[in-house]
Amino acid sequence: MGIGVNIKKIYNFLKANGLSATVYEIKGRLNGGKKVYRKETPDEETLEAQRKASKSFPYRPLISILIPLYNSDRKMLEQLLVSIFAQTYDNFEVVLADGSEDEGLGEFIRHLVPDPGKINYTHLAENGGISKNTNRAIEMAKGDYYAFADHDDLLEPDALYEVVKAINEHLCVALEREIEPEIEPEEVSEASGQDLTAASPEQVDTTATAILSHLPTVLYTDEDKCDESGKVFYDPVRKPDFDPLYLLSNNYICHLTLIKGDIVKNLLLRPKFDGAQDQDILLRAVMNTCDFSEDRGQESTSTCEYEEKRGQDPGEHFLHPEVLHIPKVLYHWRVAGNSTSGNTSGKRYAYEAGRRAAQEALDKSGIKAESYHTMHVGVYGIDFKEEPLVSGGFRNLGYNAGAMGGLVVSGKPTGRIIAGPSDHIGSFKGKPAQAGVPSEAGTLSEAGTPSAPGALHCPLIGLPAAAGGPHNRRFITRGVDSLDIRCIKLSPELYDIFKEVTGIEYTEIPLPFKYDLSMGGDGLHNKIQEWEKIFDFKKIPAGAEIDALSRKLCKAIRDKGYSLIYIPEWETIWK
Repeated sequence: MGIGVNIKKIYNFLKANGLSATVYEIKGRLNGGKKVYRKETPDEETLEAQRKASKSFPYRPLISILIPLYNSDRKMLEQLLVSIFAQTYDNFEVVLADGSEDEGLGEFIRHLVPDPGKINYTHLAENGGISKNTNRAIEMAKGDYYAFADHDDLLEPDALYEVVKAINEHLCVALEREIEPEIEPEEVSEASGQDLTAASPEQVDTTATAILSHLPTVLYTDEDKCDESGKVFYDPVRKPDFDPLYLLSNNYICHLTLIKGDIVKNLLLRPKFDGAQDQDILLRAVMNTCDFSEDRGQESTSTCEYEEKRGQDPGEHFLHPEVLHIPKVLYHWRVAGNSTSGNTSGKRYAYEAGRRAAQEALDKSGIKAESYHTMHVGVYGIDFKEEPLVSGGFRNLGYNAGAMGGLVVSGKPTGRIIAGPSDHIGSFKGKPAQAGVPSEAGTLSEAGTPSAPGALHCPLIGLPAAAGGPHNRRFITRGVDSLDIRCIKLSPELYDIFKEVTGIEYTEIPLPFKYDLSMGGDGLHNKIQEWEKIFDFKKIPAGAEIDALSRKLCKAIRDKGYSLIYIPEWETIWK
C-alpha cells in the first residue's frame, strides 16, 4: 500500500473518530501488530508418545486435508507438506487440486513426501478459482473429516492428534451421559469405519447410530502468524469457544478448521463467496439451512440429510451442532504479500464476500438485521431492525438471551471506555457448555492472552470509544458473561430479578447514544430506533457499588439459564 493511501486512511479515521482513537490505532498497528512470541512445540519425547497413543484411539477417523493449488511457491508448499507428514496422527490423506500452469508440480509432490500413497493429486484442465478448485478436491476426498489448509501455511506436528483426541474425549463424555448401558471403547472402534458414516440408520445397530449422532460437526484450533521464511511466529490468536454472533461479526474460527466430510460434500463451496468461502461454509455447516442449494458449487439434486432437523418454529434455524474448540495454537498462517493475513487492502472483495455471507445467514435465519462493514475491515456490524430479545432474533441464533447491553463511556461519545462487557475464554454464551468440549476458563488481557481462570474483566476499559481493542473485540457483537447495569436492557421476565438483586424498580429510558461504527461513518450520527431502550441508570443511588451490582445481577441472570449479548453500538455517557 502506498504512502499516500496510508495518509488518506489516517486522515479519514482521524476526522471520524478523533485524535485519541487515531493515536491508539496507530500505536496498536506499530507496536501490537507483530508481537513475536515463543511458539510451544512439544518435545520429541512427547511427540513419540503421541504417535503411540494415537494408534489406540477408539475412533480413528480418516482426515482429508484439502489443499487447492494455483501457481504455488514450491518452497512454501514443501514446508507445508513436511509439516503435514510430520503429524503424530497418521490416518490422513492429502488431497490437492491444482489449477496452475505448472504441470510438473504433481511429480514434485510425489517425490517429496515419504508416503506417496497418502497423496491424492489432480491437475485441473483450467483454474476455476479457489472455490471451484477446492470443490474438485472435495469430490476426490474420502475422509470422515475434511481439514482446510492454504498452500503456503504450516501445521504443528500434533495438530491432527489434538483434533482426534478431542473427538474421542467428546464421544466418551457424551455417550457416558446419554447411552445405557455404557458403551465400551471396542464398540466405538467397531462403529467408526467410514462405510458406516455413509449408511442409513436402518443399516446400523443402535450403538453405531448413537455414536454417529454425537460426532462433532466442526472442530477448530487457535492459530498464529508466521513470516515468509516460516521461522518467525507472532500474533497468537486465543479464540473463544463457538459463538454464532461472533462468527456473523468476524470469521474468528478461520484456521485450523475441520468439518464432517458428508456435510462438506453436500454443501460444497460457492464461487460467489470466493475470498470468504471458509466463513460461508462454516455458517452453513452450523445452521439448519441446507437449502442454500440454488447456488451450490455445482448442480445437485441431493437433499440434505440434516433438513429433517429443521424446527417447526421459523426461528429455530441455528442447530448448534457439536462445535469443538481446541485451545492450542496448532496452525501457522503465513503472511505473504498477496494474502489477507498480510494485506487487508489487497483483497477488499474478500471482506465484501464475508459481509454477504453473514447477511445471507441472517436472512435465512429469519432475523431482521443488516450486516455492514465497520471501520475495521473483516469485522461486520449487525444492525437489528427489531428488538431481538422479544422478536426471537437471538433465539433464532440459539441464544436464550435475557439481556443485551453496550459500553459506558466517560464524558462524551468519543470519550474513554470506563465499563463494558466481561468475557471468559470459554463456552458459547447461548447455552450451557457442551459435553466434552475442551476449554480454558480465563479472560482476554489487552495482549489477547488468557488471564487467571475464573476472573472476569473488561479488556476495553481505558480505551477510546472508537478503538478496536484486542482483536477488534470492541466492534464485535457476541455473547458475554457480564454487562454494566448503566447500559443494559432486560427481557420483561427478568424485571423481578433486577429488583431483587439491586433493590431498584426496573424502568427504561431511550438509549442515550448509538455509535456509528460503519466504515466511512463519522461515529456520531446513528439513528436510534424506537425499541432501543435501556434501564434508567439515573435511578442508581449515589455511592452504589455499580461494578459489584452489575456482576451480581448478571450472575443471577446466567443462573436462571439466560445469556447476555454485547451490542457494540450502544453507549451510555457517564459524567
